[in-house]
Amino acid sequence: MFGHGGTVLNCLLTAWDAHEAELRGYLIGQVRDRNAAEDLLQDLFIKALAQGSRFCSLDDPRAWLFRVVRNLCTDYRRRQKPLAELPDDLVADPPANPPSTSWRPACRAP
Repeated sequence: MFGHGGTVLNCLLTAWDAHEAELRGYLIGQVRDRNAAEDLLQDLFIKALAQGSRFCSLDDPRAWLFRVVRNLCTDYRRRQKPLAELPDDLVADPPANPPSTSWRPACRAP
């Protein structure tokens, strides 16, 4: 992963040094929890590191980092939503118009 004399790591660290503070500020503003923001920032770094040499070939590493961090924020918010407890005796009413048994996908593979 770190072949070519650590070029991949150097490439990542250069982008990270340039954007880490901005990413941290964005995360803190989004999740409103400094510890959660730091955890998400670490997750982002790991995802960037996992890209290996592909990260170095990005035209705009900042755009990639922010796209991934937005996705991490979305996942974080989903995990924070409280789940409603459903009663054990919940029974769904049968649909008024049951679906056709002759269902076919709208799109087919070429």
